[in-house]
Amino acid sequence: MANTNTGARALHFPQAELKLGIGAWSAFILATCAYCLLHQAFVSATTPDPGRTLNVALREWGAWALLAPWTLRTFRQSLTWRHAVSCMLGLALLAAALPILIDLATLDRSLGASLALFWPRNVAVAAALFGIARVFKRPEVAAPAAAPRTLLVTKGADQCLIHIDEIQHVSAAGNYVDICARGQRYLLRTTLGELEGKLRGEDFVRIHRSHIVRVREIERIRVERSGSGTVHLRGGEQLAISKAYRAQLRELKLRTLKPDA
Repeated sequence: MANTNTGARALHFPQAELKLGIGAWSAFILATCAYCLLHQAFVSATTPDPGRTLNVALREWGAWALLAPWTLRTFRQSLTWRHAVSCMLGLALLAAALPILIDLATLDRSLGASLALFWPRNVAVAAALFGIARVFKRPEVAAPAAAPRTLLVTKGADQCLIHIDEIQHVSAAGNYVDICARGQRYLLRTTLGELEGKLRGEDFVRIHRSHIVRVREIERIRVERSGSGTVHLRGGEQLAISKAYRAQLRELKLRTLKPDA
C-alpha cells in the first residue's frame, strides 16, 4: 500500500507525465517485441528476428513516445465524457498516421485498409492511457472559503449588518458577544471562540478569555507584576489582559509598544 501512495505522490511533480508516459511506452514496446519473438519461435516455427520485430513495433507504436506524456496530462484534467471521447479518437488517429503513411509510401496497404487496421488499435491505447490518467488524477483541492466581511448583528429590537473592518473590540456576554464598532454596541448570538475564527489574525488579537481587540485600536498596555494587565484603547476604554494571552501580543510584536510601569 505504501508503494501505491508513493507512486501517486510522484505524479504530482511537473515531469510526472513525461516519466510515466515514456516508461509506459517503453514497457509496451518491449512487451510487444517479446510477444512477437515468442510467436515466431513457437507458433510460426521461424527463426526470431529481433531487428525486424523492433522495427515493426516502432513503426506501429512509435508515435506514442511523443503523444503519451501529453495525453496523460490532458486526461488528468477535468473533462466531460464527450470531450474525453473526442480526445481519444483524435489522438488515436494522430498516432495511426505514422504507420498509415508508411503503408502508403511502401504500397503495403491501401488507405482504407491501413485506417481500419491501425485506428482501432490506437483507440484502445488512448483508452488505456485515459484509464491510467484517471487512476492517478490529482485530487482537486477546494479553495478555502473566503472569510465573511460582514456580520448580521442585533441592536435593540433591530438587526443590521456591520463590516468587520469597523469592529474595534469584542467581548463575551453569556450566550452572546458584545461587539463595539464605530463607537456603537451590538450583540451577536455566538461564542467568542467561533467569532475569533472569522476575524483575520493579523488584524485582531485575543487578550483575555473574554476579550478580542483590533490591533490598531490599542494605544498602550499596562502590565502588572502578576503578569496580567490592562489594554488602553484609542476610544478610551480599558480591557483586561490575562497572563495566558500575553504570548499572542508578543507574536504580533506588540512588545514594541512601551508599557506603563
